[in-house]
Amino acid sequence: MKDKKSTSSMSNKRYKWIIFSLGIIIGLLVFFNTLPTLISDITMEVWDFIIGFIILPLWTVAPYFIAGFIANKIRYPWIMLIISILLFSFSLWASIQIFYFSKSSTAVVGLVFIPFWSILLIFIVWAIYGIIRLISRKFSI
Repeated sequence: MKDKKSTSSMSNKRYKWIIFSLGIIIGLLVFFNTLPTLISDITMEVWDFIIGFIILPLWTVAPYFIAGFIANKIRYPWIMLIISILLFSFSLWASIQIFYFSKSSTAVVGLVFIPFWSILLIFIVWAIYGIIRLISRKFSI
């Protein structure tokens, strides 16, 4: 007979990989949409290449990897899955707006701030989850 902890851990791994997959999809979207701009620029310097091909896609994926690791550690990983799906839908919408319907040259700056606000939201939800768990443990007899 399996104990409850091993079964819970296995389902947490499943949630973690679903969340990681969402992040990889967004990272590939950003990578392949910045690719034509970087290839067409003949005077591209090394830092432009590093930022466009490595740092920007990794920064876009970072919130999903953080949420995946948190989902692996908490008792109810579906909370992080729901947050990740919401962030994925917003990031997808924002990326499409930035790459295909942009009306200004500074729209790409959104790719820097969206992961930052996503990470902040993930930590806020994690903190609220921790506070609720702490209160429920303290007042349960």
